[in-house]
Amino acid sequence: MRKNVALIFIYFLIFVFIYGFYILNPMYTDWCNCAVSAPLTDFARNYYSMADVASMQPIDIIVNHNDFLSYINSKTSLPYTDMNAYPNLSGIVYTDYISLLCVLCKAVIFAVPALKNIPFINFQYIGIVGAVNFILQGLLAFIIIKKITKTNYINALLGSLFFVVAPIMLDRFPEHFALSAQWLILASFLPFLYYKNRSKKVVLLYWFVLGFLALGIQPYFVLTTAFVAIAFSFYAYFKYDEKKLSWCFLPIFILGSAIAFGLTGGFGNAVSAKTLVYWFNIYSFNLNSFFNPTISQSFFFSSVLPFLNGKFPAYTNGNWEGFSYLGAGIIIPLVAIIAYCLYFLPKRSFQDKYREFLKKYKVEIITFVIFFVLTLLYSCSFAITFNDFLLLKIRVPQRFAELLSVFKVPARVIWADFFLIYFFVICFLLKKLKPLVATCVLGVLFMIQAVDLNVFFKSYRNLYYTKKVYSSPLKNEGWDIIKQGKKHAFVDDASRKNLYILQDVYFWVVKNGLKCNAILSSRLPENREETWKNRLKNPQSDDLFIFLKSQKDDIRKYSSLENCYLLDDYIVCTKENHPDLNNYKIETK
Repeated sequence: MRKNVALIFIYFLIFVFIYGFYILNPMYTDWCNCAVSAPLTDFARNYYSMADVASMQPIDIIVNHNDFLSYINSKTSLPYTDMNAYPNLSGIVYTDYISLLCVLCKAVIFAVPALKNIPFINFQYIGIVGAVNFILQGLLAFIIIKKITKTNYINALLGSLFFVVAPIMLDRFPEHFALSAQWLILASFLPFLYYKNRSKKVVLLYWFVLGFLALGIQPYFVLTTAFVAIAFSFYAYFKYDEKKLSWCFLPIFILGSAIAFGLTGGFGNAVSAKTLVYWFNIYSFNLNSFFNPTISQSFFFSSVLPFLNGKFPAYTNGNWEGFSYLGAGIIIPLVAIIAYCLYFLPKRSFQDKYREFLKKYKVEIITFVIFFVLTLLYSCSFAITFNDFLLLKIRVPQRFAELLSVFKVPARVIWADFFLIYFFVICFLLKKLKPLVATCVLGVLFMIQAVDLNVFFKSYRNLYYTKKVYSSPLKNEGWDIIKQGKKHAFVDDASRKNLYILQDVYFWVVKNGLKCNAILSSRLPENREETWKNRLKNPQSDDLFIFLKSQKDDIRKYSSLENCYLLDDYIVCTKENHPDLNNYKIETK
């Protein structure tokens, strides 16, 4: 028990070392609103200085946070909100704030009468969830490594640390904090190790719960874990001769996902899960991604292997979603292991030595290889690319492509292969080396990994180690005047092209309890643009219409609104005149 508590404490300390204590406070939300810069898309903008990098708060946080606030402050039925895609109902599943926890928060608000009329503005659980994700990531990696290798506590702990600070984890938290729940992928590997010692009902229940959690935490995990469920079905069929039961794992997993989808508002609303096939094509995996430290959308570059930095171009402008850089602490031993195998495999004595091993674990090896290849191909979408070269274009039926595009970021499926490479390298070292030698080697490799990732550590510490105070750029007194008696705010952002420019407006809208048509960041109502134009033609007395200054021509083009006021850098229009705002009134005709 003490050892388990020690593990939790160590993983928690690593989280605090990277992000500090402040973001763990659920009442501290200013950091969620202080997004000041767009993520980098080129090679760290030719090595941005650390001072510049330190100011680059991931800006998706504020949009996701506003979605969450609009949801828990809405008075609609439990899984829905009418405040972030008005007049459509939106399920919380279509935001990126861990929908199961959102529903739980709203259920508590509904259940406690004293909470119903309180506006929840200063509340977040991103930091707490992040710490829990780091702890679960470490614990599951520890369990799997110890089960496979039968190694001692220290070596299993050292191996698990690689998973806790994996580049793909650091790249996702906190920008897309729900996607840092990558322990779900590790959890999907457990049935391979424990199936023989568990009852069939327990295993079926496990896949049901896993499907439920995958959808309820972040729907993008559903496809990755579904691939693992299919692989496990193959494994159970051939390893344990489960000819009937093996067909049940994937359906029971899908059932769990479907129930979570319903509980989080996936059914019965006007927001569609459908996305453009175009997105599915560009957000793909590049074959250089495992050793390319600069394909990330963020600021990262390698400190230990600088000769890799900026050397690998991308094929599409969305290839950064395939960021799966292994880190120097894994790449170095992986290269050594590959060289070792290439040298010894042709030798007859080596083959004889491991023939029994290969025979015993034939099903596991075949399952691993097939799974790795299929998920790799899927992650590449319909285009297999290396650098900026197209190696192979796969033609698929349009209907099939549209179905797959629901999971619009195929590159994230590669995370399962990423972790399999980690397990392969760490378990190989633990199996081949004596315990003490393995401890020293893993310790050195982890230090190399930590040094390699120091840009992540320094940048996040600069961002989160000190408290931030959010100061809205909406300073004009007219905002307080014009909001009186208003219930709806309409913003021209049907294509989300101004999502980040309008982030402070969105927060102002949510804070003042207005229903907005355009905060939703994950999926869009199909009639969104039509709704905007129709409302412009038929404005109500309780409506606000907010434009950027550059959209002044749109006011003339789509509406007859005459009462428009320049407040800070925005044009705000209403149906009726506001005499107190005459100093800010502008001509739109």
